Amino acid sequence: MSINIEHAEHVTVQIGSSGAGRDFLATLLGTAAGVATKGPAPIPTNPTPLDAVTVPVKPGEVWDGQGWYAGICSAPDGTRWHLVVPQGDQMQLQRVTWGGYGTEIDGAASIYDGLANTADMVAAGSELAKKVQALGEGCYLPSRAEALLMFATLKDQLGDKAMWTSTQYSADSAWSQVFGHGGQGFDYKDAELRAVAVRRLML
Repeated sequence: MSINIEHAEHVTVQIGSSGAGRDFLATLLGTAAGVATKGPAPIPTNPTPLDAVTVPVKPGEVWDGQGWYAGICSAPDGTRWHLVVPQGDQMQLQRVTWGGYGTEIDGAASIYDGLANTADMVAAGSELAKKVQALGEGCYLPSRAEALLMFATLKDQLGDKAMWTSTQYSADSAWSQVFGHGGQGFDYKDAELRAVAVRRLML
């Protein structure tokens, strides 16, 4: 895995096809830097369609019409996208379970593609994934890589509570992101954590 901060304007997370492990977290925690924040902007009642947006702001700032801008994610196949976190308390579900304890969902194991994971969860009947999708057009539950990017650039904006990722670990557990120290671990699917909705703009 490599993390590239280009002229402090875009943060790129690249996840390789091999396992993650301690190096995955150590690299991020050794690279993540504090980001200046602005005051909260009004919650958009009619967000600008993602395909209508041209130039984003710097990571950690409010992208007008979208929400907090986390930066750029990239996958091993070369796919790249802008990651945004819609503003508003309603975009965070509090004390929710991942669901499906004891059942392994087909798919929903991608380290980097939260959109595909969420779709797999919905197909399997996940109530959490359905609730996240219902928060707004294009909303989904972030993957491990996307959650790490959120910690790197939006820690101050998102607070210290741990949150679910859409990356499944086993039939009994799924990966979560801690915002206090930036670590990741897996929790039982019936544990109660928060869920934060994200959206993306493809590059």
